[in-house]
Amino acid sequence: MIAWAPTWAPKGYRELVAADPSLSMKGVKPTGIMMTGGKWAELSVLNARVNRMAMHVNDPPGQDKWGPFRMLDSRRVGDCNDFAVHKLRALIKAGWPRGALLLSVCHIEDVGYHCVLLVQCRGLPAACMDSRDEGIWAVDDGPPSSYTWLSQEKPGQSFWWRNMK
Repeated sequence: MIAWAPTWAPKGYRELVAADPSLSMKGVKPTGIMMTGGKWAELSVLNARVNRMAMHVNDPPGQDKWGPFRMLDSRRVGDCNDFAVHKLRALIKAGWPRGALLLSVCHIEDVGYHCVLLVQCRGLPAACMDSRDEGIWAVDDGPPSSYTWLSQEKPGQSFWWRNMK
């Protein structure tokens, strides 16, 4: 069993929510999605579509901004948290409940810190929407490489996340 403890949300996330309070978890109740074939297909199509929308380029050191993709040399670019936020906004717009959509941070050996969107599923492991993978995978089944989960949004809180270490 994992012991959950509070941790301060990443700086880029705090700036994102301050600029767009509709993305805040404050007052949001945790929930899980009853997954159907249609829901799995919707997640899979959205994940692949967003992953192809921009080229992955890390933000310059000390300038980590969470949010929309940016333009660089006439190309749309973003890093992992930009992809995750884009997926979050798209699912909220499609009517998915905010309390089931958790931005989460992990560490990947040989890559570093990485942000994904986890979809809480009723009666099933969370589904991971990852900018490094076109498919959707269940957190309990494990990703293609070793991810160490560090923190994730906590429904009901604005800037406090769950420490998963």
